[in-house]
Amino acid sequence: KLDVSPIGQDKPLDAETRGKLLDLLSETVDELTTRYGRWDIAWGDIHKVGREGQYFPVGGCDFRAGDKEANFSETLLDVRCDEDKDNPGTYIANNGSMAMQLMFFHPDGIECYTCIPWGQSADPKSPHFMDQGEKLYSKGIMKPTWWDKDELMQHVESTTELDTTGKF
Repeated sequence: KLDVSPIGQDKPLDAETRGKLLDLLSETVDELTTRYGRWDIAWGDIHKVGREGQYFPVGGCDFRAGDKEANFSETLLDVRCDEDKDNPGTYIANNGSMAMQLMFFHPDGIECYTCIPWGQSADPKSPHFMDQGEKLYSKGIMKPTWWDKDELMQHVESTTELDTTGKF
């Protein structure tokens, strides 16, 4: 383990720690070059979110490594990835934060944003199968939700009425 706490205190690291960090950087450059042919490959070229052949760059992921006692949800957009069996060296998000929600409670009402890594539909033919993963999640964008019925109704694409008078 390296003590990098001086960085947070706006102090320099000692020579030994700086040397170890440079060694780790060199090892990382060598590993990336060996594995991908270059060291400056984009994170999103290796780490993807998607399903059924629709894959998009993702900004972060957890490889199920490190301290197993730690909370794996270190970030709002946290997913876990496994290596793609058909494309070694590429990691596909397959579980983790399934429905992120960020809420602000203002004196005049609630402001809320959500995002899911895939889409609302499980049907690969639906335009909502992977739309949020492509247009929002992979870009680190969240969409607004509406807590006021009038505002909500301005954004409804379709409705379904359920008959609740019968027996279940």
